[in-house]
Amino acid sequence: MDYRSGGWALWLMLCLTHRAPGSLVPTPLAEASRAMAGDTTLSENYAFAGMYHIFDQHVDQAVPKVQFANDDKHLLACCSLDGTISVCQLVPTPPAVLQTLRGHNGPVSDFAWSLSNDIIVSTSLDGSMCIWNTHDGRCIRQIADPDSAQMLCCTFQPINNNLTVVGNSKHNIHGVNISTGKKVKGGSSKLTGRVLSLSFDSAGRILWAGDDRGSIFSFLFDMATGKLTKAKRLVVSEGSAITSISARSWISREARDPSLLVNACINKLLLYRYGPVALLLLCPA
Repeated sequence: MDYRSGGWALWLMLCLTHRAPGSLVPTPLAEASRAMAGDTTLSENYAFAGMYHIFDQHVDQAVPKVQFANDDKHLLACCSLDGTISVCQLVPTPPAVLQTLRGHNGPVSDFAWSLSNDIIVSTSLDGSMCIWNTHDGRCIRQIADPDSAQMLCCTFQPINNNLTVVGNSKHNIHGVNISTGKKVKGGSSKLTGRVLSLSFDSAGRILWAGDDRGSIFSFLFDMATGKLTKAKRLVVSEGSAITSISARSWISREARDPSLLVNACINKLLLYRYGPVALLLLCPA
């Protein structure tokens, strides 16, 4: 989901395999829908079947991101253009909103969980980044963007969670030490457009950044100093925003190359494989 298309509300639906009763149906005269449903009735075809729970606390504004906590399938969070972040628990039942994180003065564009899930870092169009305690909902620190720009995305450095990388509307990415609130020396670089997405590889040595002009950049990250060195640029589709990047390494020995899943505004998900610094197309999904 992309907040930049704007103007719609969240109905976060978490699906399980059980069927729940429901009676929400369209008009009984909808013969085309009846034909599409096959042997099922209109009531069965349009019922809210298989829904575990619906969170609607952000119903009035778009939700840019929903993400489960690390290694926890019962804990998730979502951020909203209403300026808040919700931390939600699925088990034990009934599912509940544990914390509502309030402190930004503008729409929340992105957030990330720390490795231990005790910290969330978030970015906002108000030009600030907030560090949150997920247990009590307290804002530990608020950090202004180094360029006084809208902050559009963020990610934790996976090995050193004291470091985050943020991207802003002035085409810049910056490494930030969340303990001191200061920008990391040598940890900044410039892209060709507004920075919309960020992702580290699992080892924390390669950073990927996508912009609103259709480019993906790779950077080498120095673990000792936090310095970023620009490596490669790939133009996925000129003028098509790269709204999400997710880097993964596979356990299977048959899949030797780690992969990068990319969401681009060309109505496609793209899967790439990459080497130490190169980015090679594997296949479009």
